[in-house]
Order: sequence, then structure tokens, then C-alpha cells
Amino acid sequence: MFLISGIREKVIKSYPDKLKKCPQCQKKTLLFKVSQEYCHLFWIPVIPLGRKWVDLVCKNCNRHSYSREREDFFLSNTSTPIYLFSGAILFAVFIILQRPYFLTHQKKKLNFVSKPQINDVYKIEAEELVYGKTKYEYYRVVEIQKDSVYTYKNTLKYGKILDIFDAKDYFIAKRIAFSHKDLKILLEKRIIYDIERNYNENIGYHRTKPE
Repeated sequence: MFLISGIREKVIKSYPDKLKKCPQCQKKTLLFKVSQEYCHLFWIPVIPLGRKWVDLVCKNCNRHSYSREREDFFLSNTSTPIYLFSGAILFAVFIILQRPYFLTHQKKKLNFVSKPQINDVYKIEAEELVYGKTKYEYYRVVEIQKDSVYTYKNTLKYGKILDIFDAKDYFIAKRIAFSHKDLKILLEKRIIYDIERNYNENIGYHRTKPE
């Protein structure tokens, strides 16, 4: 996904100078403009940067000049506007709103691991990295015993979690055992990324071939 981001600057406050005239047009239309840099993402301000400065601008002839006159006064009396934190605030609100869903989903996954059922599908992070990227494998529960859960593993590795199998993918009928304790540890370490139960057959999880 292409992200449009970078650093911009914005005038955050203006102070009119009613005493002096512009040296170019001789009008009393001078403004001290305080500007500040900020980071943006998709043109939304994310967070302000520390640097501020003052420019002297004439509204009539648009003459610009950097001004040190009363600079300390203007800088000390100009606060960073809250809207320059818009992106950071939106991200924080998103995280807060997502937290109840995350906790509920984690509780559901823990319940699935604690009380496994036949045909549960575990989406598990593969042990090795391929080209530096995490890959995922799928394990379908085929037998449950007192101490262990037996599964079949799929044939392909996926670069991201999908809700439907590749048309060429299937489970191999070779049993792989997990202890109940190991499944809980894998979930706690987030190696088990997700668990599917009561899914539709058209997503491909029913496909099995002999070893």
C-alpha cells in the first residue's frame, strides 16, 4: 500500500503590527506569522515537530522576510494547536475502541484452545521466515484425547492470514500432535494467530488428501 507521508509547515498564528509600515509598499499591513513543521500521513497532521519560527509578511504586497524582532515573545506566547496532533489522537482513539474487541477475541480463542473440537482450524505462525517475512500455516483438528490434540497440516505457507484456502491447498492426512499445554503456550505467545470454528465448507478447509 502506498503511503503519502512527509513533513510540512503551517502558519499556526498571526500577530498584526499596527505601528510599523512595510518598507516596500509603505502600508501598515505587516503581520508576524509563527509557523511550525509537522509530520503528516495522507495529508492528515500526525504530530508536530519542535521547530518554530517567525516571518514578517506584508498583507498588501506580500513581501516576506525572516524576523528576529520580538521573536522570543511571539514564540513563547504561541502554543502548538491541538489539530497538529490529529493523527496521533485518531490512532489513540482507534486503539481504545479496538481494545474491547481484542480482549473478547482473545477470550474466545482461549476458550477454543481449552475446549477443542473436531475440525477446529489453527492459524499458526511458521517457524521459519521466507525472505524476511512471516509465513502462516493451518492445522485442522482431527482427534482429541485427554492429553493431546491431533491435527492435519496444510501444504502451503501464506504470507498473510486468509479466510479462504488457495484453490490448490489442502490438508495432508498425517497426524501431528500438540499437547493441550503446548496449545495454550502457543496462544499466549501469539504463535497461534487465530482459530476458526463452525466455518463454511466452501472456504476449503474440508479438503484432505493422503500422505
